[in-house]
Amino acid sequence: MAIPNFPANARTSLYNTYDLYPEGDAALDTAQWGALVNAINANVPSGKSCDVRIRDNALSLKLSTAVDTDGSQAFNRSVNIYGETRNSRIEFTDGYNINFGGYYNPIDLAATMPADIVRGTMSAIAARTSRFTAPVGPTPAKDDWLLLWSADDLPITEVAPHIPPGNKWGITMTGTGGTYTVTINGNTSAAINWNDAVATIQTKLEGISGVGAGKVLAGGTSGFYYITMIGTLMVGTNTISVSSSLTGGTVTVGADIRGKQRSAELHRVEYAKSGTYVLDGFLVDPLTTTPSFAKIGMFKNCSMRRLTIGSTGVTDAESDAHVNWLSVQRCLGFRMEDVRVDETGAGGVSMQLCADSYISDYSGTGHFSNHINYALIVGVCNNVVYQDSVWHNTRHIITTGGMQKSSENIRYGTPRNCAARNLDAHISGTPYNNRYSAMSSMDLHAEGWGFEFRDCRVFLNMWHDETSSEESGHGFSTRARNTHFINCKVESNLSQVQPVVSPWSGWYKNLDKAFRIMANDATIEGCTVDGCWRGVWIREDIESTIFRPCRTKVRRCTFKGVSGPIVQADVTGTDAVEITGNIAENCAHYYA
Repeated sequence: MAIPNFPANARTSLYNTYDLYPEGDAALDTAQWGALVNAINANVPSGKSCDVRIRDNALSLKLSTAVDTDGSQAFNRSVNIYGETRNSRIEFTDGYNINFGGYYNPIDLAATMPADIVRGTMSAIAARTSRFTAPVGPTPAKDDWLLLWSADDLPITEVAPHIPPGNKWGITMTGTGGTYTVTINGNTSAAINWNDAVATIQTKLEGISGVGAGKVLAGGTSGFYYITMIGTLMVGTNTISVSSSLTGGTVTVGADIRGKQRSAELHRVEYAKSGTYVLDGFLVDPLTTTPSFAKIGMFKNCSMRRLTIGSTGVTDAESDAHVNWLSVQRCLGFRMEDVRVDETGAGGVSMQLCADSYISDYSGTGHFSNHINYALIVGVCNNVVYQDSVWHNTRHIITTGGMQKSSENIRYGTPRNCAARNLDAHISGTPYNNRYSAMSSMDLHAEGWGFEFRDCRVFLNMWHDETSSEESGHGFSTRARNTHFINCKVESNLSQVQPVVSPWSGWYKNLDKAFRIMANDATIEGCTVDGCWRGVWIREDIESTIFRPCRTKVRRCTFKGVSGPIVQADVTGTDAVEITGNIAENCAHYYA
């Protein structure tokens, strides 16, 4: 049976062994793992690190949230976890995750925050500056890491993506008969039947006086759908109400559900002297009224290597949420190498408040029983690189995310200067509930700035939806500003909504864009597209931020067998799209 042993002394170079059942036992293994974590936290001096070696266990170390329910088993010391061989395997039975840092959301600074996260305030700072003076609270020193953020929404006049107030709502309809109407800005729609399809609802909304085609978008299902004001109506404040003649239920309109964007960036103090401080780079977004900062105690040189990762215990139901197996937070110089996710369905890796870190040879083949998971989420980080990895059958092999306040639909944060290099995504999407969950193989959300994709490839990206024409299935997609795609390739980007009947029906008509651009200052350079519907699709981000992308550059790319335009701009008032030095072979159109 398992024997609970503990480190004998903080100076001991080799700790005692924690024995495990050969076939794995979640209850016993998790308790042993927790004893190990707690012993490390109690005995390793602050600022020091230790090694955890997982032996060749073949049938895995099994960890369970049912045993550790309060999150206490999180490392708060620097730790290097490595396998004795590739057969050193960790399996997660029900969503358990290994946690470096143990603090999930420094934006919601609570009284119980760790002692090495100290909050202060500072004066407003404009975007594109890096100098500040006279902070109130902890005194920053050279090489300290600071999280800086502002509680104010970024104004639409800034370069940050943003939804203005009064532009997006949710409509909930529970009726089983009858009709209802929607009133926008004082004008009322034609009667909407309780069972009208969303496309019909959109047509009736466009028929409202003062709205019109290209000014409103409906998305979702007839029972619950979003109304989003777009085009020239997206820049103002709109009003909405509903009136019911339904039977068997009601119709209600929810509060304004715009996704708000607020500043949050991680910076190192480059210079500190006589009350003047200079950051390691300029602020991407402004810090406006009474911004805050937190001095972050970083864990240095944590790592994971030579391991196999097994199931997180989630099912393949579409309703199941993304689950991480590893949360890496407040780490400086984190390294992960030679880690495989096996076919039993593990979750992803989330990085938050990390800097100068890289992940290499983190791959998964035949992977995920839960196909809506992501391989890697990069949060509010600075200089994180993901490289030299291959994935099959997952939704996104990389994406970005901010730190979201749980009580509000607000996104904080901007990952800065991060990169993906030499990544391969194959057959991105595996069926569940008769659908494919490919979406975009490599996808950046609105949180992000200066992200670079270099020498990345997407092969046979697929989306199969037998009932819906929802637009998904892109090779690369970005809603983050200043994204660069260098020497990337998309090959055989297909969808299968219906069999091909004519060149403009079926899958030619619906999905399959190699690059979807929904943010400012994107550059696509030296890339190859071989077989898809559109090469580069520039469009307003109607999904999260309602922002018109400007200044897209498509340079020295090669497009082959594109059945539609190699570049298409579906936006109002596109500014300065540059298309130079490209080669088109067997393509239908150059630009639309």
